[in-house]
Amino acid sequence: MKEYLGDSVYADFDGYHVILTTENGYGPSNTIALEPPVINALNQYVLRCLGNAPPTRDPVCRTDVGDGSTMYDDRPRPGA
Repeated sequence: MKEYLGDSVYADFDGYHVILTTENGYGPSNTIALEPPVINALNQYVLRCLGNAPPTRDPVCRTDVGDGSTMYDDRPRPGA
């Protein structure tokens, strides 16, 4: 059953994917189908943003991005 989440975003479930759509009253304009591993990654991201879970990767502040987003550096660490 499709459920309104807010900000014109709806969520639905097809038995495997969580399907997110944006709608403006004329039907879906964007659709994203999230598989379980991606849902888990999104949940972990939200928890990290809220400070409720330790990061699973080392965040690296990148000033060249310019939008304030967090980039991740997945290179092996010396001595790790």
